[in-house]
Amino acid sequence: MRQRGSFVLRYHWLSLISILALASCTAPSLPQVEHTTETVVGEIDPAGWMVSSTYASPDGRRLAYVMERDGKQFIVLDGKEGKRYDGIGAHSSFFSPDSRRVAYSAMQNGAWYMVVDDKEAGPYRAVEAPVFSPDSRRIAYSILLEQGVTVVVDGVSGKVYDGVTPHSILFSPDSHHLAFVAREETPNGDGVMFVVVDGVEGARHELIGENSLVFSPDGQHLAYRAFDNDLQYAVLDGKEQRRYEGVNTIIPVFSPDSRRLAYFAERDSRQFLVMDGKEGPPHQKIFSPAPVFSLDGKHVAYIVEENGKFFAVVDGARGKGYDEIASFNATFSNDGAHYAYVARQNGKQFLVVDGKELTPHDGVGTQSPFFSPDGKRVAYYALGGQELFAVVDGVAHKRYAAIGKGNPLFSPDGRHAVYRARVGDSSVVVVDGKEQKIYDLILTEIAFLSASEIQYFAIKDNKVYRVNSRI
Repeated sequence: MRQRGSFVLRYHWLSLISILALASCTAPSLPQVEHTTETVVGEIDPAGWMVSSTYASPDGRRLAYVMERDGKQFIVLDGKEGKRYDGIGAHSSFFSPDSRRVAYSAMQNGAWYMVVDDKEAGPYRAVEAPVFSPDSRRIAYSILLEQGVTVVVDGVSGKVYDGVTPHSILFSPDSHHLAFVAREETPNGDGVMFVVVDGVEGARHELIGENSLVFSPDGQHLAYRAFDNDLQYAVLDGKEQRRYEGVNTIIPVFSPDSRRLAYFAERDSRQFLVMDGKEGPPHQKIFSPAPVFSLDGKHVAYIVEENGKFFAVVDGARGKGYDEIASFNATFSNDGAHYAYVARQNGKQFLVVDGKELTPHDGVGTQSPFFSPDGKRVAYYALGGQELFAVVDGVAHKRYAAIGKGNPLFSPDGRHAVYRARVGDSSVVVVDGKEQKIYDLILTEIAFLSASEIQYFAIKDNKVYRVNSRI
């Protein structure tokens, strides 16, 4: 069940994120916000609002959240209250990728139900979070039965297993295939694990790495990490790759063109990149959880630690050493022409773009920096004293108490940058450095409906507004 809380106390802001343009870029002259419309879509009672349940649809046009009233919980979708239940599952995120469908779990009289497009399935002893296929046409989830666990796909229950690994259900990017990790007990009590793809069971392993199951972007290949006899290895399309020592270093990653597979491995206390079965140079420690490919698949990057210094390795070349690289990996621009990461030296943090250090600050967002879609601009949030500010095209913006997570966002044409900020106990959206109307709370991330229109949901005097602004 979801937990209740005040939106003032429960609204979270990330401490740091990021924005900045390449030093050679010049900021274009940009228009101010031209027109803003507000549409009331509901009213919230803060005493009954399940704050952590608030989700905007992927297209930014719809809003759903959970309310509690008179001991019952229900979702409010697009301002309309749904059926009352004893509880709503805390793992539900509601919307399908195309934003048209809604699914969540609900409990009534001690039994659980899966609610998909207002239709109930159940009762069940327990259910896991529903998973939509990328094309939004299919849905899958696991349920607990007296005799074990099964996965329900498109309303049809499959084989019952002793267990199904939580959150392992995965559709292929083309939505044609479904995979998950199952477990069966053995006479010695240890049990074995295996991957089930479209109902076909794979090889048995002592253990399959959590969250390591991955389809290639074209949906034609499947890889995961497995363990046996204190050794670990990648499995590609059912075929075991070379075995290595170490724990939690193999997380397979496909290149965007699906032609290459890369992961980290360990032998003799040295860690290295394995790509297409070939081992790269050894390192004392690889800091990144997994290698990162550029979107064109031509470049790969990761972070290593050697003798107390941190280095970015891009296409096999090691960069300058720093006291720390705060981001877990480098970030590539969409065209693959640029990369950036956050480093720390002599007590200051700064963004490194294509090997060049930018202005140092007290702190810089530890998440990846944000490149514009055309790769010509990049962004980060910086810390000065106890305040945060955005830096765009080398220009520092106004300082705020906090700046929202997942920001800034560049418009599809790369001309505009927007983010959320906190002003006292209120919230405001900033467009190209200019503040819009102040609200009690900005509920959701900002969505670009086009290159010249943004949308978000906000609260003012307990009323929920859908705000649309043309820029």
